[in-house]
Order: sequence, then structure tokens, then C-alpha cells
Amino acid sequence: MHIGEKIKELRMSKCITQSQLAGDFITRNMLSRIENGVALPSIPTILYISEKLKVSPGYLLAQDNEEYI
Repeated sequence: MHIGEKIKELRMSKCITQSQLAGDFITRNMLSRIENGVALPSIPTILYISEKLKVSPGYLLAQDNEEYI
């Protein structure tokens, strides 16, 4: 599972729309591109998204079989 899939799964489990998660920090289109694996988020974007989703940045960055970074 890539980072975008994790973000999408978490967002949907919390019933948050793409627009709500994107807020004023990134565009909804950019979030869609990240979730679909077309683009990779920058470090500031990872920090922002992890805060909004209430998970550690390490959770988003960890590979499937790794522990959190």
C-alpha cells in the first residue's frame, strides 16, 4: 500500500471529504493525485495531512511490513 492509499483509507474511515482534508494547505486536485499514486506529497504536506488525520507521519511513510518510523 502506497502513501496515497493510506491517506485515502484513513480519510474515508473518518468520513472526511478531499476538500475538507486539503483545506487551504493544498488543492483538492493535488490531494486526489496523491491518493491515486500519481504524485508524492512533500514533507510539509505529509506533516499537514498526518496532523489532520491524527496519525504520526511515520505511519504514512512506513512500508507495509515495516514498523512505524
